Amino acid sequence: METDQSKSTSKQSHIHGDPIVEQYSPNYWGDNAVGHKHYILVLKGAKNDEPTRGIYNEFLKPELEAHRKVLEVIGEKTKCPPADEQLSGLGFSSTKATSFLAKVQQGKKQRLYSVQIGA
Repeated sequence: METDQSKSTSKQSHIHGDPIVEQYSPNYWGDNAVGHKHYILVLKGAKNDEPTRGIYNEFLKPELEAHRKVLEVIGEKTKCPPADEQLSGLGFSSTKATSFLAKVQQGKKQRLYSVQIGA
């Protein structure tokens, strides 16, 4: 994934990458429907170079709410280190209104789409 910083503002970024997977967050895979739904766009060649959390309190079952602070500490202390083989890209929450432009190119044809996500 490449970001063109010369064209970035606080509300605008230019990211170049070929999408390889579009999916919901794992908490919505199969018959699951727990917590906030996120839309994930995995981009070919994208890499996260920072440690990543695997535990998020927003996905807790109600019976674990009493242990929220402990699980927050565990989530912070058990981050996954960056790896060469990974799936990375962009994630969007269904609870936050977001929009972006996507340029889709197939051969010599290209088309610009306005994508609206969330609330």
